[in-house]
Amino acid sequence: PPPSTKDIGDLWVRQARSAVLELPSVIIPTEPNYLLNPSHPDFKKIVIGKAEPFAFDPRLL
Repeated sequence: PPPSTKDIGDLWVRQARSAVLELPSVIIPTEPNYLLNPSHPDFKKIVIGKAEPFAFDPRLL
């Protein structure tokens, strides 16, 4: 990723405005990605839902 993207992520972690940051997925546009901030006080409240099977597209490997 470009340095500007890393800077935005670093700022998000330092400011601790949220425990979770939702971002659009580049590979699967209809699905988001989530970044977790383990330094945030609410991090321990995060509950991960049931995992669902995912079929990898072999063209991505």
